[in-house]
Amino acid sequence: MTSREKNLLIIVASLVLIGLFWFLAYRPLMGNITEINGEITTLNGQLSALKLEYGKKDEFLGEIDRMGEFIDDVNARFPVVVDQETIIKTLIDLENEIESLEIPTYSMSPSSVVITAGEYQDAETGELRYKEVLFKSQVTLDLVMSYADMKKMLAYIRNSEHKLSVNGMNMTSDLVNDVVQTSFALDFYYLAADDRVYQKEDYFGPFEPKEESIFAPFEEYGTSFDAGVVEDEVVAEEDDFIINLSTIYADRSTVILYKNRDLTGDTYVYDDANAMIPVEIVFDQNGEEYVYKYKTSSEQFPGSYDQGVAFEPGSFIDMAVYSSARVDADDNSGVDITIINNTDLPLNIRIQSDDEAKPRFNIVNQTGDVQIVN
Repeated sequence: MTSREKNLLIIVASLVLIGLFWFLAYRPLMGNITEINGEITTLNGQLSALKLEYGKKDEFLGEIDRMGEFIDDVNARFPVVVDQETIIKTLIDLENEIESLEIPTYSMSPSSVVITAGEYQDAETGELRYKEVLFKSQVTLDLVMSYADMKKMLAYIRNSEHKLSVNGMNMTSDLVNDVVQTSFALDFYYLAADDRVYQKEDYFGPFEPKEESIFAPFEEYGTSFDAGVVEDEVVAEEDDFIINLSTIYADRSTVILYKNRDLTGDTYVYDDANAMIPVEIVFDQNGEEYVYKYKTSSEQFPGSYDQGVAFEPGSFIDMAVYSSARVDADDNSGVDITIINNTDLPLNIRIQSDDEAKPRFNIVNQTGDVQIVN
């Protein structure tokens, strides 16, 4: 082999080695270097943003403190439970505070869910639980007082220790007697959660009936005397279903229908119109299983309306209707309701505070055993 051929061979081998180095080492390495430089640029940008955020540390800590104060304020304004004793004590205090105010009668509605913060499953028991649930209890009032005391009453409600809200107020001035006639619903709110412990307060002390009290047992029969249930007497049970009917001037929907003690809000059906809204409620029976379903002109429950949802009634199917008197001649809200009871149980409907002249709750069709018990 000549010297020239050796030189050519060396050159070719060098080119091959350079090519291999380029494709197998240098080129991938440059790609990695470019990628790492890009990551460095991104991280430098994040570092700059974090430096800016860190400069606001005191501002963030201040906001956290303010949020903690807000949470404490909410927990203070919303008690854990509002029971009947709390409501009665509040109304007694209101009556004592306002000189010309007298509350001879009032009606209480069962608690209803306003909003829930969601549900979770207990890791140990597997029980379905709720993070926080905001409830509302409503009291309907019809009052007469002076105008000055009306302002005092509103100020007292506004400054109450616990959250109170006036809903659907209607006022009429009686110039002859210099008084104001008013009707409204007073809403009591409470916030229930696993970490909030209810401590019952003794507002009135132990109850000891007087000798002539109707609560004292008849001595001839002894303290364990049971009057029993007479024929056709309706035994009080917890309501299975609730219907709330409101004026179009109220903040809430004119029609709210739901299964009692629904903490999730899944069974709630709403409708809202200044007119008599068509509503259908159906109860069916499959052997010993009872199912229900209902719908308005705009919503229905359940979504698969043909199926129905099982529930467990007592000796009756109980429905409570909470209505209100009409505000004026233009107040036309309410329901034209069709009730179908295809079960072996009677349906008891208890209507409260409806308008006497023009009821909001109007049964247009009914099938099966349906009784109005109010």
